[in-house]
Amino acid sequence: MMRRGAILTAVLAGLLGLTALWSYQHMASQRAAALAARADLAACRRGAARIAAFRKRPAMAADREQLLSETTSLIEQAAAAAGIPPDKLIRIVPEGPQQLGKTPYKEKPTQITLRGVSLEQLVKFVHPLTGGERGLHAKALRITSHDQGDSAGPWSADLVVSYLIYEPRRPDE
Repeated sequence: MMRRGAILTAVLAGLLGLTALWSYQHMASQRAAALAARADLAACRRGAARIAAFRKRPAMAADREQLLSETTSLIEQAAAAAGIPPDKLIRIVPEGPQQLGKTPYKEKPTQITLRGVSLEQLVKFVHPLTGGERGLHAKALRITSHDQGDSAGPWSADLVVSYLIYEPRRPDE
């Protein structure tokens, strides 16, 4: 009987050892999986932060052509913010979109004419209009003085602003 108890004790000890070994291997594999999940979570958070940063940046190109009223409204708002009276904003003339080489981009220019404005007003008008999230870029600027002797006197400005439109070609073209 004593021998039988010793055999059972040995078998139980062996099974207990195998169970402990299996438990340790399972714990080690779960720990490795947890570390991999932690690394994946960190990568996802970095990716989400990059996406959020890209969303905050101004768009490089619009996905559609803006309506005339949208562009005109942006220009009029910038003029008002710069203290330029509406009668000094002589004209806003949009041009047709122009393909940029063999790229999927088109450029949509708009001509703006201002008369009798100060240089300070002009800077306060152009800088916010072409910077930030509006997507407009200054393409050309011509400034002329009405009075050659007075640098603070009234100035005339012809400005061309443009924005990009992303329009990939269709496969059938």
